[in-house]
Amino acid sequence: MMWGFGISTGAINIFKRMNVGSHDLRDFLVIGVIFSATDSVCTLQVLNQDETPLLYSLVFGEGVVNDATSVVMI
Repeated sequence: MMWGFGISTGAINIFKRMNVGSHDLRDFLVIGVIFSATDSVCTLQVLNQDETPLLYSLVFGEGVVNDATSVVMI
């Protein structure tokens, strides 16, 4: 979840430097949530559930929360 805020903050800074229109905070939060949701999906493809069950469960849970948040925010 924290990755979403970090990506949102980065998007705010980049958009300000590039002088890209006017956007409100909600737009940047949506960008952050959508971009951060894809990270856990890619990570799950590399992890093996049988070898590292706790790590797999933590990453999976974080991905579910990010996906749910992005659906709610959109």
